[in-house]
Amino acid sequence: MKAMHVRGLFTGLVILCGPAACSYTEGALRPDPGMKEVSVEGVTFRLWSIGPAKGASRDLTPRARQAYPALFSPALSSVPLNAGVECKFEEDGTSLSCESRVAVVDREGRLVESEPHAFRFVNSESTAEHIYKPFFQNDIPDHLVETARLFAQKTDPALLRSLYEWRKSRISEVTLAGSRFWVLLAFNRSDQASGFERALAHFHASAEAEDASAIAESVEIARFVNGVWVPRKEWVRLAPKPTSITARLSGGVPVAVEILEERSPAVTAFLSLGAPEDPREVRWSNHMIVEAKNATLGETLKGLSLAELGALQTQLERNLLGLSEKAGQLELRLQQKMVKNEPTAPEMELVPLYKQRISIFEALVATLKQASRFK
Repeated sequence: MKAMHVRGLFTGLVILCGPAACSYTEGALRPDPGMKEVSVEGVTFRLWSIGPAKGASRDLTPRARQAYPALFSPALSSVPLNAGVECKFEEDGTSLSCESRVAVVDREGRLVESEPHAFRFVNSESTAEHIYKPFFQNDIPDHLVETARLFAQKTDPALLRSLYEWRKSRISEVTLAGSRFWVLLAFNRSDQASGFERALAHFHASAEAEDASAIAESVEIARFVNGVWVPRKEWVRLAPKPTSITARLSGGVPVAVEILEERSPAVTAFLSLGAPEDPREVRWSNHMIVEAKNATLGETLKGLSLAELGALQTQLERNLLGLSEKAGQLELRLQQKMVKNEPTAPEMELVPLYKQRISIFEALVATLKQASRFK
């Protein structure tokens, strides 16, 4: 297979010919070596390629940084640019027509988008996977890098600088159990929304990693409801002691995270499981119940009436029935997987954790019965 590459400043043409087919791109952009040192008001960007499927995103920052090192950076403070591309087959059944856009989200949660850029992958006869592979692995990423560079240069620099400073102001550094984390106050919007809908605290172990796998924990701390931001108090799973987190508002808008180690946590705050088949969640909840029991249960029971003690005991006994049923289901699944020689995660971790949880709840019920006798 031979290749011919003809590149102008903004458009490229790549022709790949084999025994049965020829293919080439029309109108695809490519990084310009002459612009390698380009910068925009000292602002750096992180480039994401957003796919049509939910959660289908790819971090193109390393590729973009190779082309434009002063413009793109993996730093947590970098402003995210979202680049999307849609392709569909043409009437010949082998060629593709594509359209790309780049967007940034402003401080109100509104999209600031580029004009669409159309390009094509012209292909004759063959639909073999290897014909399309270079287009999707090389041509499209290069095109998105260049469209992102053009977007950054054409967009109002005052807007970009404002977004950059705003993002930096939402990063704080905390230490939990001797480990350092960078917490980003992030805002989330759906494709259908006209503005932000949720505020989240993303815990990062590094100040230069923002891909989903690098987020040690993500907690929703505020939600936009009926035109106002409503803070939510949640728990930090990374902390060894009961530690709450919420959003601090200024002018009715979340501006920072507030983290507080709770000195008097209630046992009841940890009885429910948000993710009952996540070993980390079950392990954390078990630990927090024990911490809260040792810290406050005695004083809490003194303040409860006999009826309130009875109601709490009934709740715990119902929970015990559910836990026993869940433990049985997990043990059965584990046995079936072992017989079939299948991977045993997460059941191998969950079975002992649920047995531990049952023991903890049984101890709580016994404590309540003892307290009821002295009322």
